[in-house]
Amino acid sequence: MALFDVEVARDKSLHRFERAIRAGCDGRKAESAWWVDHVSITNIATIVEWCNGKGIKIQFEKCNNAVFDKDTMTISIASSIRPLRQVFYLLHECGHYMISNTAGKDDRFKMGYRLGEGFTSELSFSHKLACVEEEFEAWHRGWRLSQRLKMNLDRKQFDAVRRSCLKTYLVWVTKYGK
Repeated sequence: MALFDVEVARDKSLHRFERAIRAGCDGRKAESAWWVDHVSITNIATIVEWCNGKGIKIQFEKCNNAVFDKDTMTISIASSIRPLRQVFYLLHECGHYMISNTAGKDDRFKMGYRLGEGFTSELSFSHKLACVEEEFEAWHRGWRLSQRLKMNLDRKQFDAVRRSCLKTYLVWVTKYGK
């Protein structure tokens, strides 16, 4: 587990750029990728600061994608993915945090993921559908957070990652639903 360190992240990005150049990659593409990393690292730092203000810890570790654990107030995120995707995943997981904060006021999400007493743990079609509804909402709230934090993100790139992730949930619901 590692905490976010801007300088370490920037060094990793620079090393990726240098490796790409040494490997004979197109210099303009490598430079463009480095710049996207650089801007994304700044955005990650902004999200980390927002999370710190909410009491949310962020851990970069070997895992798939990202997950928010309400009990420990921790977002675990894959350390091996590029910074732009980490930005999108972090925003999404912050969306789950925001949903967990309003769950007591909004019955809409009580049938999905565990949010406290009275939750369902069964894997019925209704439960799975409620989980998917929360996933859509978490992406929506994550995008709105990016706007409040004044991040200049490309909506098409964000939506491409969002669609890719949501597709896995839709397959899960329809393939194994009862």
